[in-house]
Amino acid sequence: MVWDHWFWVDPEDGIGIVNFDALLSALKKGRSLQILVDELFEYEWLPLEGRDFRVSYAATAVNGVVLESATSYP
Repeated sequence: MVWDHWFWVDPEDGIGIVNFDALLSALKKGRSLQILVDELFEYEWLPLEGRDFRVSYAATAVNGVVLESATSYP
């Protein structure tokens, strides 16, 4: 699964952003809330290029203008 990307800054105030699917998956494991939060804040659930998806670049030319676009694949 590929998601949009944004400039990432690690949370320093104990507040972080977690995808709902990642949270739900962690909750189903039945661990303590502290362990669950610690694991989610490692952000291993985020998709990683080369592990979860690959990016291919393709160039298209129209009227002498070349546009290169990226496409993500699982």
